[in-house]
Amino acid sequence: MTEKHRVYNPRIVAGRIMQQADFERLHKYLRETPYIHHISDEMRAVIESEWPELVPKLPPKQPQRGRR
Repeated sequence: MTEKHRVYNPRIVAGRIMQQADFERLHKYLRETPYIHHISDEMRAVIESEWPELVPKLPPKQPQRGRR
């Protein structure tokens, strides 16, 4: 059986355009890594929207400092 590949729309993250290959590499890395210790808010948003099943591997959200 052939594996179907998901198609990702390009997305700007941290001032860079994430393309299909970037999403595929990130997804593979997240699946293979038991826990992510540090992550930006922008990258967290990508993971939460694209792969919600991997959110438990992320550190807890930090409260926003300096914003009211």
